[in-house]
Amino acid sequence: SHAEVQFWCLQTLHSIILSRDSYSRLEASAKDAVKKVLLAKGTARGSEQLPGFIRNKIAQVIVSIASIEYPKEWPSFFQDVLGSLNESPSAIDCYCRILVSVHEDIISLEVPRSSEEAKQSMEFKDAMR
Repeated sequence: SHAEVQFWCLQTLHSIILSRDSYSRLEASAKDAVKKVLLAKGTARGSEQLPGFIRNKIAQVIVSIASIEYPKEWPSFFQDVLGSLNESPSAIDCYCRILVSVHEDIISLEVPRSSEEAKQSMEFKDAMR
């Protein structure tokens, strides 16, 4: 129930995802469970009561998973995010935070990117169009 503990847990998960070695060892069912829990936590009615830094971190973790798994392992990323929208303010807030995180972490031209990251950026942009 403590926001600091929630943030630490999300940051630990984010670190595991970014160290692709650790994340790739997870079974597909565990990866799917993580995605479902994160989307549910971010879009649940009442999650607008969570502090902004927790909601931002949830979006950032979702996008870090997508940056690894889209389009091969998680081709339905955009459909899943859109499908999680209900008419609650928390779902709309989460959707907007995910889009901001996609922009900042994947498609922004202000960040120098490798050729592989540039290709991934284009795939995300094409899918969003």
